[in-house]
Amino acid sequence: MNKRYSSLDGLRALAAIGILIMHVQACVEVRPEGNFIYDVFIPSLTNFVYLFLLISSFSVSCGYYEKMKNMEIAPNEFYMKRYKRILPFFAILVIIDTLIPHAPNKVELSRMTGEVATGIDAFINSLYDSFAELTLAFNLLPNPKPSIGVAWFLGVIFLFYMLFPYFVFLMDNKKRAWKSLIIGYIFSFAAISYFLTDKFINFELTRHNIVYDAPFLLWGGCIFLYKDRIEDFVKNYKTVSLLMAWGLVFVYWFVPLTHKGFLFVIVMSLVTVLWLCYAIGTSGKILNNRVVKYLSGISMEIYLCHMMCFRAVQFLHIENYINNIYVVYWTTCVLTIVIAVVFCHVVKYMVLPKISFVFNK
Repeated sequence: MNKRYSSLDGLRALAAIGILIMHVQACVEVRPEGNFIYDVFIPSLTNFVYLFLLISSFSVSCGYYEKMKNMEIAPNEFYMKRYKRILPFFAILVIIDTLIPHAPNKVELSRMTGEVATGIDAFINSLYDSFAELTLAFNLLPNPKPSIGVAWFLGVIFLFYMLFPYFVFLMDNKKRAWKSLIIGYIFSFAAISYFLTDKFINFELTRHNIVYDAPFLLWGGCIFLYKDRIEDFVKNYKTVSLLMAWGLVFVYWFVPLTHKGFLFVIVMSLVTVLWLCYAIGTSGKILNNRVVKYLSGISMEIYLCHMMCFRAVQFLHIENYINNIYVVYWTTCVLTIVIAVVFCHVVKYMVLPKISFVFNK
């Protein structure tokens, strides 16, 4: 029976809420700024997505590494479980985005790309987007830009699932796992510096690409192989482990790093590794309580729908009633969280169980 690391619930919950808070600040009409909290701390919360990648890799290894290695699970069972976990909720968001002409995610995509389609062209474009997104295989495209912007994470993680048997091969033993991790860093560096530059193809290699994210996914497997030793170390040296994790966070905050640079990949992967290791060996109340456990259960759903919920809050025009931009910002954050949680709860626990037969074929 697989051991449950309950503190991972806390990391998932904090990551989902942190990314939501960051996106609200990035998209509000008047952005609060002027001190460390608003200029450094909140923008840095975008990097919680790398923690999601690491946790996903570690969690799927806990659940399926031994079964895949010993051929105790059929490909049909493995991939059906992945589709059933991800597709139902995501499909509802995609349908909403396709049918509503001015859907929140279309507005956000237009803002990012500067391209605005209208009329029948907009609807046809939505059909193309929807088809690709509902396959969950859209990361096979050379430069995917899903209409639900945050769904790039699903594209990366589902491609990782598609490659999971090969991942198990790479993680077959500790020696090969370390070799694979080193090769993953070299491949990421080569892609950033050479293969995926304008010498060959006209787009930037970013976190939307699985080669860029490979070290985070490979670290998840390496941590899985050493999970017992890591747990013992953290339990015996909890304060040291926590200080190491926070120490690298401060390095990231105060040492300028560009997201396009290879040094960022190294630093951010080490930051997320230390926090995952700390969570494996700790059982403190901050990462283990009813609230974070509940939020963890809908963390993926919150991540996927929070921009739609934010756009709904924008229609309230809170700024017309409150003059202080900081109060406007935090009120918007709270309302977005509440709407996202309610929406996710209703859809996941009330709607989807009633239509589960659609996804069981």
